[in-house]
Amino acid sequence: MTRTVLKTLAVIVVALSVAVPAKAAPDAVAYELQERCGKRASEVFHREFSDQRKADTLLDYQSNYSALYNKCYMMVITITFSSSKVDGKMHQYDTRYMIDVNTNAGVGSFVTDTAMSIPMTCKVQQTVCKSKEEWIGLASKFMGDIPE
Repeated sequence: MTRTVLKTLAVIVVALSVAVPAKAAPDAVAYELQERCGKRASEVFHREFSDQRKADTLLDYQSNYSALYNKCYMMVITITFSSSKVDGKMHQYDTRYMIDVNTNAGVGSFVTDTAMSIPMTCKVQQTVCKSKEEWIGLASKFMGDIPE
């Protein structure tokens, strides 16, 4: 009877050791897709947007592989400081542009003068929005967590 118990335990141990790597594989695939997306977004950002760096502009990007859409997305974030010719005050413009990295197709855009209560542009796909919070909610479906 002891041999039967040992054989049963051995079968369970072997079954568990085979099952664990199979479960970890999807995580490895998701990680690989996210890594590839990040590298591709970095290439596109440096090729297409790095020339926009200026003394009065902060420029950055964020990438995300969306398993839901099976696509790589990138959001380019530009903060520009400019003195207004109208009122002489310093204004801060927050611009966010979201693209499909592989097709370079625009997915969404957001532009605001932070002194204004409503954005100048606020759209994700065909949906027009009226605030930064609403834009973040719509864009997060493609980008995951979005910095404010």
